[in-house]
This record gives sequence, structure tokens and C-alpha cells, in this order.
Amino acid sequence: KTHDFRESAEQSVSLEKKINVDPEPDTEQHTWHDTLSIDDSVARELSTQTRVLCWVPARASDITKSIRAVNETWVRRCDGHLFFVETKQPAWDIVSVGVDGTNRLAEKMYAATVYIYKHHLDQYDWFYRADDNTYAIMENLRLLLSKYDPNQPVYLGQLYQVYTPHGFMAGGGGWLISREALRVLIEEGFEKNKCPPVERHSDDIHIAKCLHAAGVKRHYSLDKFGRESFHQQSAQEVIASKQLTRIMKRLAHFPQQV
Repeated sequence: KTHDFRESAEQSVSLEKKINVDPEPDTEQHTWHDTLSIDDSVARELSTQTRVLCWVPARASDITKSIRAVNETWVRRCDGHLFFVETKQPAWDIVSVGVDGTNRLAEKMYAATVYIYKHHLDQYDWFYRADDNTYAIMENLRLLLSKYDPNQPVYLGQLYQVYTPHGFMAGGGGWLISREALRVLIEEGFEKNKCPPVERHSDDIHIAKCLHAAGVKRHYSLDKFGRESFHQQSAQEVIASKQLTRIMKRLAHFPQQV
């Protein structure tokens, strides 16, 4: 079954509210520099040059669990962040998209990217989609992005060579597109109906098909040592499961090394 999401996307946008979720202040303030000598000059410089919006599709029922954990940890190092859930909520940085169900992730992705395009396209250079159980080290991500121009259509993530002729970036470790890639995705892919019909695909597979149809090329996300920067599975899962390691070697273009 195919869907026309334009009308629903127009009606879905509802809420962006912020609350202060800082913990109680510690009477003794400590920093890493109290005990360690850290040169973070590169990270600080990149933080002023590369603007990243992190966005996380989630369920309203997870607000007090996984969304809270994300909101209080790594997502604070993004330049902006949004959570997309199915219903209106009175807290966090939440946008209601009116789409529920794990079998409708592609529809939620559509509504979320349309919202970001309309409200945040010119405010950020990069748009990072993560799961509510993802953990990202933003300093490393900004270092990776420093090689690329956000004014070019760029699509990054851990490449899996299955399900589509050109592969797709697995959603577990997150995938990321540049400002120009987002513009092309919406204006060429969605508005000109170049994207294939939405079926029961995961959102990461469908977005890969849309981006390819719109003319956005994938890029490898290797660090300076030739290692993958995005990971679908945790290190614990890879080390503990020999079967998973074999599967990863078959599916991933650049499997994790253990």
C-alpha cells in the first residue's frame, strides 16, 4: 500500500517545548581538567564550525525511559536536538508527527524530515538521525564531518550491502545527511515523487532508496585509520557473539574489527 504523506505531514507538526532537566547542582564542581591534561582545542574549534541537529524518532511511552537517557547525555553536545513522537507531549524538545507503530517508521521519517526542512534547514549544516538507544560521541562525529562540505549532497553512515542495489546506511548507529542532501531529498525526492512507494520497509532502507533516486550519493564514513565510524551493534554484542560477527562480515561493507 502506498501513502501520500503531504497532507498528514502538514497537519502533524505541533510542538517544540523545552524544559530545564539539569540535575541538582553539585556543591563541589569538578572537571576532567582537575585530574587529566586534555588537549581539546580541535574539538572546541570544530564545535564552532560544524552545526549538527540531532533528531531521534521515538515512542511517547519511552519519554521517561530511553528518551530521558538520551536527553541527559550525548544529545546535549549537539547544536540542537529534537525527538519525534506520535502524540503531543508537554515536555522535552518534542515534535508530534501523528504517526505511530513500528511498522510505520518510514512514514515517521518522512514527517520528521519534512518538518526539519521547513523549520531548521538553514540553521544547521548536518542532520543526524539516531535511535533512542544510540550513543554518539559528537566530537568524533564533527571531526569526521570536517572532511565534507555541507553545501554538497552527502549521505553518511555504516553501509550495509543488502536490500537495495546501492546498499543503505544502517539505522542503529545513526545516519547523517548534509544540508544540501536534505534540500535535495525534499525538493527532488519527495515533492517530485522520485522516491519509491513506501511499503513495510524500515526507515533506513527507504531513506536510502529516496536519496539515491533524488541523486544524493553515499559516502564512506571511515576515520583516518580506515575504521568504521558508525556501528549498528555495541562492542559488547560483537565480542560476545561469534554468529553476529559472521553476519556483520557478510552484511556490512566495513565490518567492525574485534
